[in-house]
Amino acid sequence: MDVRNDQLGTNYVIEERNYPDNPWPWENYPSDYYRLWIGGEGSTTDPDIHNLETLCSQYTLIIWKHCYPVTEIGPDSGNPDPASPTKTLENYKAAYTALKQKMRSFPNNRFIVWTGAVEQESNCSPEQAQRLKAFHDWIIGTWDEKGDNIYVFDFWQLETGGGLYFLASNAEYAGDDHPNGTFCAVTAPKFAERICDVLQGRGDLDPLTGY
Repeated sequence: MDVRNDQLGTNYVIEERNYPDNPWPWENYPSDYYRLWIGGEGSTTDPDIHNLETLCSQYTLIIWKHCYPVTEIGPDSGNPDPASPTKTLENYKAAYTALKQKMRSFPNNRFIVWTGAVEQESNCSPEQAQRLKAFHDWIIGTWDEKGDNIYVFDFWQLETGGGLYFLASNAEYAGDDHPNGTFCAVTAPKFAERICDVLQGRGDLDPLTGY
């Protein structure tokens, strides 16, 4: 971000937060954000589980994401529940639909949502990978709408190169789903660009991958 600040003459500051954190279980899936921001389980006083009202009073832009086990999506039951920790497409979509309306209720703030991180083929079944791709495509093609205060950073596209799985060349080592230094060095400037695009009013015009 320092490089982009120098280029743009800006002074954007990013604060990284481990959120949600203790006393919340170390999970950050759609149902967790739903429970914290809509279900009333967030806090006005505990920074590790702040509700959205408190976060919006502190930050102009809020960026949130999921860890790569978000990939582990099972079949739908026919009874979507946004608060359910069960990982299904219907539950994810129900949570995201409610979260969109919640975020839109803060028109003076902006939001960037990362598309779900992916696992390598050895750690993810074809069915799970297809379901995450379906969720990604729904976010990009249906859920994300132009003209509001919500934007997407398409991390899925960068990780997969358009395929189904986290590319082994982007990973720390075979079987590990954390990105390596080379991939991070390429991706970090793209993320910084995406942040600047959103802050400067180009969020609906410029690429979802930054550039």
